[in-house]
Amino acid sequence: MLKAWAMVAVSLLAAIVLAGCASTLHTTSRTASPIRVSVSHRTPSAIHRGRPAWVTATNPMLSTMHLASAAFPTTRMAFVSGTYAQGHKLVGFVESSGDAGRTWDRVTTIPGELLTDLTFANAQRGWAVGAKLPARVSENANTWSPTVPHGAADVLWHTVNGGHTWNPVAQVRGTITSVLIEDGTPWLAVSGPCTRTACSGRVVKPVGRVFHTVWQAPGPVLSLSRHQSRLCAEVMITGSKGSIVRSFASADGGTTWTPGGSIASVPGISPGVVLTGQMVWTSTGEGLAAVSADGIRTVARTDNAGARWATVAQSGSGCVWNTLIAARQSQAALAETVNLAQCPAPGGQVLVSHHGARHFTVAKRWASTQPLALGFGPQGKLWAVTSRALIVSRDGGQHWQQQFPAMAPTGIVRYVSPQVAFGAGDQANPTVVLNSLNGGQTWRRTASLSVRQAVAMAFPTSGGAWLVATPMQGELNTDVVLLHRLPNRRNWSIAYRPGLPAAFDPALRFFSPTRGEMINLPVNCPGGCHSFGASTHNGGRTWQAIRARHVPSGIASAAILTPRTFIVASLGDQNQNPVLYRTTDAGQSWQKLVTLPSDLNGGLSLTFPTRHVGYMLVNDVKSPVGNGHAQRAVLALLKTTDGGRRWTLHDLPRVPDAWFASVSFATASDGLITVGDGTVWKTTDGGRHWLQMP
Repeated sequence: MLKAWAMVAVSLLAAIVLAGCASTLHTTSRTASPIRVSVSHRTPSAIHRGRPAWVTATNPMLSTMHLASAAFPTTRMAFVSGTYAQGHKLVGFVESSGDAGRTWDRVTTIPGELLTDLTFANAQRGWAVGAKLPARVSENANTWSPTVPHGAADVLWHTVNGGHTWNPVAQVRGTITSVLIEDGTPWLAVSGPCTRTACSGRVVKPVGRVFHTVWQAPGPVLSLSRHQSRLCAEVMITGSKGSIVRSFASADGGTTWTPGGSIASVPGISPGVVLTGQMVWTSTGEGLAAVSADGIRTVARTDNAGARWATVAQSGSGCVWNTLIAARQSQAALAETVNLAQCPAPGGQVLVSHHGARHFTVAKRWASTQPLALGFGPQGKLWAVTSRALIVSRDGGQHWQQQFPAMAPTGIVRYVSPQVAFGAGDQANPTVVLNSLNGGQTWRRTASLSVRQAVAMAFPTSGGAWLVATPMQGELNTDVVLLHRLPNRRNWSIAYRPGLPAAFDPALRFFSPTRGEMINLPVNCPGGCHSFGASTHNGGRTWQAIRARHVPSGIASAAILTPRTFIVASLGDQNQNPVLYRTTDAGQSWQKLVTLPSDLNGGLSLTFPTRHVGYMLVNDVKSPVGNGHAQRAVLALLKTTDGGRRWTLHDLPRVPDAWFASVSFATASDGLITVGDGTVWKTTDGGRHWLQMP
């Protein structure tokens, strides 16, 4: 099993790219005379604060889960490990599957432990690496940030009963960078501790019941592996002209080590900046080694057992955050992740080789998935661990299936009936479309949109299905497409492509198989807005632009009640307060329904299952940013029963206040909420009680 030796703190910022006021849609002839905006001067009703909704979390660890590693000891057995936040403390966890990943059971938790690596010799005997680190956990327990104290020590844990119980077998000062199991004996590569001028490194193994240093290396040991009868290691050596990573080998069980070739040059790396490294072997004499840290990435290949290394890939741009390698016989794979701070389009890709790593081809690119660990499993599986999911490929990395946790949407959700729901994205791939036939309890993948993600869906009665798909950030193909699926069919086809306005979060509704409305969300249209929306009367073959007037600025979400009645949620008026507006003439005039208090922001998602009953997700700010403290907010639900004039607020204190949330109601009572961390919540009583789906 291979390991990504870094903890990822991911901050996802949803940058709303809204359309301008130009459109190439076919338009009908209209009079261009100005139309005054009709705004009601009636004082908007105040928001009534109701009781918080009753929220039952069936799996509270999902919202704070950070996966780190996985292991496949047999064709049926699989394990994953990671850490989650419980209150203000960290808890390490291990889950196992005995049916090749279809179902999972929590086998153990280790309070206060940050688990970073996992390896199993068989279905019963395994080892895990952890560290007791303090952590800052937010008050709503949605995010946590580990901090490494000076002089921290890693702990090696051992199980002999399939992970049900674990016992500490070694505590090592520094960082355990690699675990190699030799005939049931764990060998550890250790980096550190570090001083201001240098870092130490060593290889240790148990002698009796005590771990002893068998080799004091000339620098931090980045990885440890075995090639035939020799132990092999990557070691960083610091000199007056910079640092290099060199391979070393031992043929006498670790007593003496012979230096090999130089794998990578790493200038500018100061002591204390721990590089990550891996070394794997594809066949006799042939192997790969990777070195990554702070944007420096090198992958090298050898065909003479490490005596000489040739660079396969190299980057110092700061864009590549980490490179992972895996190999089995003549097969090899590389997984690369993108540095969120350096690159405008975060994501990752997998490259594969079937020729002993001589040539690599890109098998799969992800728009926002960053692999943290990569390896070959039983039955030809290639697996990758992200911070949110374990995903597995059975065709050399071209297609991937999420196997842990249970698949659930992370994007928009559309609740069609109390049993049927559709959602966009999962924890590993934002471009997939999911479907549930049991009211949101379980989900299955129905389509993959390649380089696009679904941002709006519509399901007319007996009229098939529609969705708007926009390109992922960073993609060269910028076309926004409207896709259609016929009744009782599985495949989607492009119903309309040319001239669709670029939209971040449009609203879409079909009132029949032929009549549909779509609203774009412009930043501001003080005069005539030609790209506010569009209407079709022939099943989407052609669209006529809706020329709206004086559209409110900063629209965050919208709901279509009738072909001419729309309600929109604006992020703020002149006083920076969120405002709800309604139009009954397709955008020619607007009525201000209600101004929300300034502590209710976001307008994340708006839905009206009937003309009178509506719901909107907002952030209810409890403590604003300031005095060195971050903003604290809870996700909250606004409900109206009179078409939007009066609203009642219900806090959702246990639903994560994550970076994205979507709400949809199939009826006035049956609703779903999806959150960007992959949790799904369901209500059957109009939002008074919510249950987290398993």
